[in-house]
Amino acid sequence: MTIIGVVKDVHDASLREAPHAQIFLSAEQSPPSAASLAVNYSGDVGPVIASIRHITRSIDPTVPTFGIMTVDQVLDNANLGDRFTTVLLAGFSTLALLLAALGTYGVMAFGVTERTREIGVRIALGARSQDVLTMVLREGLILLVVALPIALVGLWAVTGVLRTLLFGVEATDPETIVAAVVALSGATLVACYVPARRAARVDPVAAIRGSGAL
Repeated sequence: MTIIGVVKDVHDASLREAPHAQIFLSAEQSPPSAASLAVNYSGDVGPVIASIRHITRSIDPTVPTFGIMTVDQVLDNANLGDRFTTVLLAGFSTLALLLAALGTYGVMAFGVTERTREIGVRIALGARSQDVLTMVLREGLILLVVALPIALVGLWAVTGVLRTLLFGVEATDPETIVAAVVALSGATLVACYVPARRAARVDPVAAIRGSGAL
C-alpha cells in the first residue's frame, strides 16, 4: 500500500482515552460491510438528511441509511457516562459543602452560647454590635485560614484520581481551584455570620445575670 497522507489523531472510542493507532484504507481496496460518512453542511439539518438519503438511494437502493446524527449528538452520546459521573460527584460535593457549613455553624453557635456572659460584659462596657459581629467573624475566618491549606493539600493528593475523571481540564486548573476556594469561603462566612448576628444582639443585662438569652 502507498501512504498518501497523514491526518490528525481521532478520538473514535472515548474522548478521555488516548487515540489508538490506526490507518484509513481505500474503500476500493478494502470494501467495508458498513461505512460512516461525515458531511460538512450549513443551515437546517433536516434537508441535508433528506438529500443524503436521496443520494444514497440513487447510488444503490438496497443500501440502508441509518444512524444519522449531528456532531453535537455524537459528542453528547460520547459524554453521557461522564456527564452522569459529573452530576453524581457534583451532588456529593454539594452535600459535603453543606455538611461542612452546618458543622462550622454548629461550632460557632456553641462558642457564642458559651461566651454569652463575656459578650454581654463587652456590650455593657461599651462594645458596639458591629464590634461583636467583627470579633465572631474574625474567629470564623481563622477556621477558614486553617482549613484552606488542608483542603489544597488534599486536592494535590488526589490529583491522580481526578485526572481519570476529567476531560479538557486539568485537575490543578487554576480557575477551578479559585472557584472552589470562593465557594468554600462563602459557605464558611455564611455559616459564621448567623451566630455572629445573634451574638451582636445579646441582651447585656440578661447575659450578665447568667440567663444566656440571645
